[in-house]
Amino acid sequence: MIKSSVLALSCLLCAGLAQADTNVALNKAVTLSGTGFGLGWGGNLAAAGTVTDGIFLGNGHTWDNDTVYWSGTDAIVQIDLGASFSIVSLKVEADNNDTYQVDYRIGDTWQPAALVPAAYNGGGLQLRTIHLDTPVATNGLRIYSTGGDGLYSVSEFQAFAAPVPEPETYALLLAGLGLVAAVARRRAG
Repeated sequence: MIKSSVLALSCLLCAGLAQADTNVALNKAVTLSGTGFGLGWGGNLAAAGTVTDGIFLGNGHTWDNDTVYWSGTDAIVQIDLGASFSIVSLKVEADNNDTYQVDYRIGDTWQPAALVPAAYNGGGLQLRTIHLDTPVATNGLRIYSTGGDGLYSVSEFQAFAAPVPEPETYALLLAGLGLVAAVARRRAG
């Protein structure tokens, strides 16, 4: 009985901790700063919030149609995460022939997190997945262009954080372990 109880409790613990990474940028506030937004070939400029809406437009989608697009290199797309998270990976759907920089915020300063490389897998938008070498703790991210043809776009930006169990999870685990120990002691005594 004790062995099966301990095994069941261990399985519950492992199941709780084995959750998938969470997109912490989903539907978070997006701010556009700088100039050049909506300038280019005259497509359909999307609202800033679509960058974090969780919807990929698909590889090959036209770069300036229903995306946040710009010309020049002083435009910045900034995401306020609302709380601090430990970011482990990113997904960026952006114009294929351009490079972008993603920075993370520490207090009032910005530090580089990752370079988003060009992806020549056909024209239009291309999805890039970036795994960070070292997780970064931050409450804000920004992306901006660093090279390419001078016409840039981002349609989706996702930031993934490893799940952190809530304090209630630990409290339930400790209560369960205490119960198992009490039953074991009672049977032994």
